[in-house]
Amino acid sequence: MKKATLKDIAQAANVSIATVSNVLNDRHHKVSQETVAQIQALAQELQYMPNLNAKALVTKASRLVSVLFYSGGRDFNYSDPFVASLLEGIERIARQENYYILLHNIESLEAVHQVRRQWVFAGHIVVGCDAHMAAAMIESVSEPLVFIDTYLTASGQALVEACDHVQLLNSKDYDLAYAGVELLARSQGLDLAFLSYQFDPDQAGVIQARYAGANAAYQAAGAQGNLPLYLNTKLDDLIKDLSKYRGLMVTADVLAMELVKVSQSQLGQWDSDRRLMSFDNIPYLQYLATEVNTIDLNQVHKGEEAMASLSRVLQSGQITQGQHQQYIPANLINKNLSLEGSTSHD
Repeated sequence: MKKATLKDIAQAANVSIATVSNVLNDRHHKVSQETVAQIQALAQELQYMPNLNAKALVTKASRLVSVLFYSGGRDFNYSDPFVASLLEGIERIARQENYYILLHNIESLEAVHQVRRQWVFAGHIVVGCDAHMAAAMIESVSEPLVFIDTYLTASGQALVEACDHVQLLNSKDYDLAYAGVELLARSQGLDLAFLSYQFDPDQAGVIQARYAGANAAYQAAGAQGNLPLYLNTKLDDLIKDLSKYRGLMVTADVLAMELVKVSQSQLGQWDSDRRLMSFDNIPYLQYLATEVNTIDLNQVHKGEEAMASLSRVLQSGQITQGQHQQYIPANLINKNLSLEGSTSHD
């Protein structure tokens, strides 16, 4: 079916294209109510859909926001419950504030600018960006930016403080990992390890902050040396060493679930006395026979606040003083550490 145009509606209503455009854009104070009703009915009958990108080019007032997930050259997993929760919050506020969302995976600065050349955006929400990429975006993207779960170097942080269109929205990953390992050590002793996705220890980032916090708590509890570190790419190494550890800090619930599954398939069972602590509090944990202590990062709320923050900047034209960095409160959910219950961390 051919897409209806303003011209089609104008011909059917026997009015000018300008009149149709004015009515559909709520500029109809000089048009009779009868004509307004006729044009609106025809637009609905013909299933007219406005070209929002073309409209934005003319009016310079886009209602389109990009949500850019940084993958760093790897395949991005959109099925991760973390992503779904974040998008739920973003979309909820976007709909409330009358914005539209375009979802995209980016791997480079050129990929960002390629998307920007195709569409007119009001602003951008960027998730999980590395420090160098984030700094490059801050210097080259003119639209307002909200970075989620993104850590910057000192020079990158200076860039943020010097501009009025960039915000950072994080969890306190270092503090939360510290609290998690502190509880594990009190309950299970120092036979602990850390399981993570791959990361560059020399760069700033979420996993780097979590391992640093976990390692600090491990040493504060009296351990000599660093907290043993295992990566998901060599999960079999941890399975071989699993009998050494009474507690494990894992950087994501999904990875904790994978560990339990692989250990059960290779060892026949999961030691019920071994304790797990991980991040995200995804809904699927309820289907796992092994209880997992988890840190609820309030991802839906984080998505809501990211979109709400961007909306506020778009309405005011700048960020409120002192609001460049925001932290979303998290809850540590203790299921089987034989200690006092849930603890909040702001």
